[in-house]
Amino acid sequence: GAPLPCVSSASDFANLLLKAQTNLGIQQRKYGFFQHSSNTGVPSGKDLDRNGKVVSEPGSAEYAKDCFGYGIFPGQYAMALLVGEPFMINSTGARTFQKLLRADMPG
Repeated sequence: GAPLPCVSSASDFANLLLKAQTNLGIQQRKYGFFQHSSNTGVPSGKDLDRNGKVVSEPGSAEYAKDCFGYGIFPGQYAMALLVGEPFMINSTGARTFQKLLRADMPG
């Protein structure tokens, strides 16, 4: 099949699904979504891989190695939850461990 278009967020992906349903002539189902912030691909401004340079331009493994969480671009490996109607997402109950330090982990 043809490659999927590039989407940059959960809302873009939900809209893509809706468009695909229309194009395929199947019953449309709207999707609610929840997407929390991610630290993958977020530049640290530091030389975290200790190679002697700070890479702040997205798009390379060298950039990813200097980010807070490994990612070639901001949000790479981030996760989103899509739920078809009539179901709903209780986003107020969602938690993130983004700021949990490895040193604070048991073991």
